[in-house]
Amino acid sequence: MQVKRLIHLLTAVWISLVFLLACRPSNLVDGGILGPGIPVSLTIQVVDALTLQPISGARITLKKDGQNIAPDQASDGSGAAVFTNVPSGDGYKAFAGSVRGYTPAASPAIKLTQNDSVQIAMSPSVNSGAGLVAGSVKDASTQAPLAGVSVNLVPMAGLASYRAPTPRAGVQQMSVPRYPPYRIQQVPPVPGGSVVQTDASGQFTFNSVPGGAYQAVFQMPGYKQMTRDNIVVTPGESTTIETVFMKSGSGTGNSAGNILVVESGRVVQMNAQNQIIWRFATPNPSSATRLPDGNTLVADESASQVWSIGPDGSILWKMGSTLGLINTLSGPGWVSAAKDGLSFLITDTGNNRILEIQNGQIVWEFKQTLLRPRSATYIPNGNILIADTGSRRVIEVTRNGQVVWSFLTDMSAPVHAVRLEDGNTLITDAGYNRVIMINAAGQSVWYFDGSADPAGPLNRPRSAMASATGTFLISDTGNNRILEVNRQRQVVNALSNFAHPQVIERL
Repeated sequence: MQVKRLIHLLTAVWISLVFLLACRPSNLVDGGILGPGIPVSLTIQVVDALTLQPISGARITLKKDGQNIAPDQASDGSGAAVFTNVPSGDGYKAFAGSVRGYTPAASPAIKLTQNDSVQIAMSPSVNSGAGLVAGSVKDASTQAPLAGVSVNLVPMAGLASYRAPTPRAGVQQMSVPRYPPYRIQQVPPVPGGSVVQTDASGQFTFNSVPGGAYQAVFQMPGYKQMTRDNIVVTPGESTTIETVFMKSGSGTGNSAGNILVVESGRVVQMNAQNQIIWRFATPNPSSATRLPDGNTLVADESASQVWSIGPDGSILWKMGSTLGLINTLSGPGWVSAAKDGLSFLITDTGNNRILEIQNGQIVWEFKQTLLRPRSATYIPNGNILIADTGSRRVIEVTRNGQVVWSFLTDMSAPVHAVRLEDGNTLITDAGYNRVIMINAAGQSVWYFDGSADPAGPLNRPRSAMASATGTFLISDTGNNRILEVNRQRQVVNALSNFAHPQVIERL
């Protein structure tokens, strides 16, 4: 009898414990991750970008939507600073500065779901006049981050005065930079402004900005242009622009919005009002593509090089050095990046091959039966579309090198091909001076040769692309113009201030 009572008592206690545990408050969501708004700790570590050694005494600022989240901290001997009781969520960004001999730096966008750590790498600089400008952009109606907004930072006519950074307690002061000049980042001038694009979190960063006063211009197709004036950049410090809220609205100009154009002697970016807002000069560019991080890949055919160009126009790396492919490229005719920007294709025309580069290494190569290919682009299914110009065909190949689709009917010199969202393929045939659209069955469903255009027919077109509104942009290279053509083969817009435009990319 006593045993039964003991069993009943233990059972009652067990049920009570289970009930209490089930009813206890919890800050965790599925997977043990903290729910929104729950305080967490964030550790920021500042290191030298060249040696990865910790930097002590750096002033670290944590912001969200342009507002300080906590008092600034100085990095300790291990280069670290810990921010406690930070509400979990996204949209955070950390900044490090106030270290003589270094340019200020910023972290990527930070999303906090649990205690976390982020590293910021500061680059040595022989120029003390470098600052940093950062901010974020959101939709005014939904408050959602806007990715792909073009932000143009332009010097204002009158430079605002600025004070040199004053010594702070615990801030490292360096009389001279630690490294030889050839390894130290130089601060380039920004005479005509520089352009970056917001990332997936709606954030943007301008690095190595000379001290002075600037205007920021925000542009995106479907939204009204916004500006921010009197942005003062202090050498060695980070300047944050309060969150910009863009309102939807219609604009004028080309339907593609922001486009990247390759022409003789330079690569330019144009906004929806057909204004040049970014440029890079090089003797003989053959192709260019914009990466998600705001850098631009440029192929130069005569130099047999592919370069990565920063938003400020500086060359970040060359194909021959960083990628270890010295003297292996021969007249690269095209460069195309994957949507995530982690890999890109090089059409190595002179060597009759297509290369895919990832993390500085060749991860894929195709050269079977190719003859003077002029372009290669990614297809959503993972295959590669190649304009095999010398063989007068366009082919789709798998990563195993198998040709799974081809078109070679009545072709003269196909120099560019792109797969459209509807599954059709847009082909630019420079030999027959036309652009044709081919369906999966190999049938022509649309074409344009300009024969009915009062301004004259196409002359050696180099590439064509679809706009966001269903029209097509064609680089009419021989006529020094870019045409926007609708489905009825009517020219709805013509841009004529170009010198042999070759490549168009919608940004």
